[in-house]
Amino acid sequence: MNVAAIAISLPVALAMAPYLNVAPEVVLFTSLAVAGMPFLLLVGAAPNAIAYESRQFSTGEFFKVGIPASIMLLIVLGVFIKIIWPMMGMPVILPPNSEPRWVNVPEVIHVIPGEEVEFAVDGEDPDINDKLIIEFQEGNIPSKGIYTYTGDGRGLFRWITSPADIGSYSAHFTLSDGKHVITVEVPIIVGNTDIRSDSAIFHE
Repeated sequence: MNVAAIAISLPVALAMAPYLNVAPEVVLFTSLAVAGMPFLLLVGAAPNAIAYESRQFSTGEFFKVGIPASIMLLIVLGVFIKIIWPMMGMPVILPPNSEPRWVNVPEVIHVIPGEEVEFAVDGEDPDINDKLIIEFQEGNIPSKGIYTYTGDGRGLFRWITSPADIGSYSAHFTLSDGKHVITVEVPIIVGNTDIRSDSAIFHE
């Protein structure tokens, strides 16, 4: 029974562990240790049922003896989690997840009508295992703007302007690691139009 319960719940627990800042190894080892020592219920493991066939004890007696044994097991696991495993170099608590950051964002793009707008935005994350995603939000950019995410923390934006596009625009990009989202606005000026902001605007 315990083996089946672990097979069902352990994958979910391992996926949740990083979000709780707990090392997945701790979840794995403690789950396996507890699953292998079912002291309370006869259905916990086959050896319990085999021992019960001897008729030397009742289910109530088994349960009563199992309570202090289970408490001792929890104490031993606590010692391993707090002292033994850290001494062995195994992390128990993961460091807090760091926010990603923009490393290459144009301050302002100024083109003449008919000229092509082309630039890249780059982000990075101190947590190397986090998957970065950069998405483009059109803002007031005409739909003929083309955005491509290369998948390595870089997004590429292209837009071929026309004489009808004279004006001020703002391209919005979001940088996310799955936990934090940071938005930046890149001003784009087509023609001689003045805008109030002369640099990219960052939002968290």
